Amino acid sequence: MTSGTPSPGSAAPAPLPISAHQSPTTQNPPQTAALTFDEVENYWIKAGGSPQAAAMAAAVADAESGLNPNAQRTNPDGTISVGLWLTPQNGMPPGSTDPLASARGAVQLSNGGTDWSQWCSTWSDNNCGENNGTYLGSGANALMSLGTQAGSYSMPGSAPSGTNIGASTATTGAASTAASGGSGHSIILILAIVVVVILVVIMRRRGRQGEEGGSAPRGEAEEGGESGTGIGTHTVRVPAHTRQVRNP
Repeated sequence: MTSGTPSPGSAAPAPLPISAHQSPTTQNPPQTAALTFDEVENYWIKAGGSPQAAAMAAAVADAESGLNPNAQRTNPDGTISVGLWLTPQNGMPPGSTDPLASARGAVQLSNGGTDWSQWCSTWSDNNCGENNGTYLGSGANALMSLGTQAGSYSMPGSAPSGTNIGASTATTGAASTAASGGSGHSIILILAIVVVVILVVIMRRRGRQGEEGGSAPRGEAEEGGESGTGIGTHTVRVPAHTRQVRNP
């Protein structure tokens, strides 16, 4: 999973469909033919991997080993990575040239296909972020293989736990959140406007009722006011006219 150089006396490296790391060297024994993309997907599923992550798993294997189960690479620290996913031969689980065993190791190391960050080909600099690359960023060889072989960059369950996610997933999530949030705010605003309108109508009706109920005929108000004092004048209404009459 890390870049390295071939050991002295090793066989000449066969060309890879995608370069996995900076100047990688993968040894492909002549007696072993590379598998197809679909075959590697099937090995992944047989090993207990999620079918939804099978395409991404095969894309990583393509970027790492060229889909060659007997691929081998000597790393800078002297360790040897082997198999479809070029896992360390002395690692836990140990790398293997057996396709099914290699797939089982990849399932375990990738946490069931949810975290491919240990494979440098999943980083935009194809060097595990050593050159300011980003995980699942544009330019990652594994993504290039996924787009070529599977025809899509959609990777269900491929985001690593506790780290950032791919740009496409982040964009989709942000758009969905913004859309749902904007819709909720619009509904709240409409409801608030409706409530305000209803309150205004109610207040106006109450004001009109108060004016109508509180007003009384002028003659009755003046007559009632004068009757309590016994002095002054009061208005007497007659059919033809109104005249002022002194209290006796």
